[in-house]
Amino acid sequence: MKTCYQQLELIETPSTFVIRGKSNDKTDNYLGINRSSTNFFKASANDLDQKTSSETIQAILGSIELLSGRYLVVVKESKKVATIQSHIIHKVTEVKIIPFEKKPVQTQLQQDEGRYLELLYSALNDCTFYFSYTYDATITIQQWYKTQNSRTVVGENSDEHFLWNGFLLKEFLTNFEQCQGWFVPLIRGFAETSEIPEHNSLKFTILSRLGCKRVGTRYNIRGGDIEGNVANFVETEQVIEFDNNLISFLQVRGSIPLIWAQKPNLQYKPPFTLKKEVKAFDVHFDNILDRYDSIVIVNLVNQKGSEKKLADEYENQYREYSRNQNIKYIAFDFHNKCKSMNYDAIVELTDQVEPALKAHGYFHMNTIDGKILREQKGVIRSNCIDCLDRTNVCQSVFAKIVLTEQLQSLKLLAENCKVADVTVLNNIYQNVWADNGDQMSVIYAGTGAIKADFTRTGTRTWRGLLNDGINSVTRYYLNNFKDGIKQDSVNLLLGKYVIRQNVKSPFEHENQVNVLHSILKYGFFISLFMIVANAAKVPSSDSTLQALFSVLIWVIVTFVFYKVLVMNGRKMVNNPSLKTSDDEKKKTK
Repeated sequence: MKTCYQQLELIETPSTFVIRGKSNDKTDNYLGINRSSTNFFKASANDLDQKTSSETIQAILGSIELLSGRYLVVVKESKKVATIQSHIIHKVTEVKIIPFEKKPVQTQLQQDEGRYLELLYSALNDCTFYFSYTYDATITIQQWYKTQNSRTVVGENSDEHFLWNGFLLKEFLTNFEQCQGWFVPLIRGFAETSEIPEHNSLKFTILSRLGCKRVGTRYNIRGGDIEGNVANFVETEQVIEFDNNLISFLQVRGSIPLIWAQKPNLQYKPPFTLKKEVKAFDVHFDNILDRYDSIVIVNLVNQKGSEKKLADEYENQYREYSRNQNIKYIAFDFHNKCKSMNYDAIVELTDQVEPALKAHGYFHMNTIDGKILREQKGVIRSNCIDCLDRTNVCQSVFAKIVLTEQLQSLKLLAENCKVADVTVLNNIYQNVWADNGDQMSVIYAGTGAIKADFTRTGTRTWRGLLNDGINSVTRYYLNNFKDGIKQDSVNLLLGKYVIRQNVKSPFEHENQVNVLHSILKYGFFISLFMIVANAAKVPSSDSTLQALFSVLIWVIVTFVFYKVLVMNGRKMVNNPSLKTSDDEKKKTK
């Protein structure tokens, strides 16, 4: 199979981009792009005569049309973070966005252009994107090795559900014959490989790929849509390699596949809205049953309180689903069962899940002759409300059960021994899974995972509870006052927002409301500070009554600020400026 070109050099001339890259046989190859027409052509060393500049780049991600013209998007710096067999997976650490040919635009449009570029840089430079020159990470390991003989080049027939540069690659895919091998498929998620010191040839890898069909930030994107896509849909593969054995185990997570929302409004837990009449469940499970064959739903949400109506409707739609004979539904009220840090109660869940883990199995291949020894025939689909914290804990527990079975089959563990019994192995296992949980949480919620101490150490601690409190407060701030910008960056990167000429600035409303909203927000936080400051003076004050009166005044001021903020909560939060086509449809209904 042809792999992507490496050791790339981007050479600029007044009229063209010329990319020089090394192929498998280390020979130089050239791709030319006309900077005016944006047409691709097969270039040669003769096209470098008018070179004005050159620089080393790591990979090409595609191009994007903004207000002043088209831009080339490239990886400037990357870092090797994981390996699967001989395939190296790189983390993107820096991108560069280079104009083809800048056209003059009005002052306001220049400002908007600057905002668009800021959004793209903020998204692509957050160290959550990955690529490989020799392996298409949008595809599961099992599917990759089953179909590799039918592929001619990396990047051919990538899985569009996980191809994060699919929109950027439109021009390249249209001209695939000329461009094949010059771009890399990009995923977002997590990748990390660790070697187990006690077994020199044993490697342990976690690879997570986040879906890009329904994507965004925690409160802006929830639930499913009518096409069956769900928020925070992630495939996570646990991979081990030993001698000539390549073994992987796949799990998925995803938001509850109903049409529901929980828009930020300054409340700590905004209310849910649910449309029972629209059936996203059926379409979603039709899609993923075709992909995974057999599914066990593990629903970890609360079976009482505000989450109960979602849990009840989820189970109702499962019972009414025509193909539910291929699905098992398990409800486990995680917070209730594991309250007071009693995480030993998870065994009640694993007892229900373990038969499915054995029935589904895992992928196992002999790397010497490429013979597939066994295949995975189903997945566990876990969810909580965010598909982060409770989900991370349970997925790591399920994966450890499977890892024990895999290592026993390779004679690396005795029949009566578990992963938890081997200290070095267990520590590596827990830390890589905790790193995975933290990164997936940062992408969706803005902070590391809650309950991460259990994933990392195997026990719940008071220090972990304190860290959870800090993360919860940080999430509240980010979800209410920063996530609109983060949502904009995703909408732009994925082409969900279409840039149009001769329309008013999408950022116009920010300037109209920001002054008043800023006064209220900062007034609230200043008044909170004044309560604390005045309360601290009470013990040393000459007049205790006067000091207490000052505290009372600031409490009243704070309460007034809070009530005004909550009354205008939906307007006060940082809402996205770049409206998608779905947003526009909702406005017209």
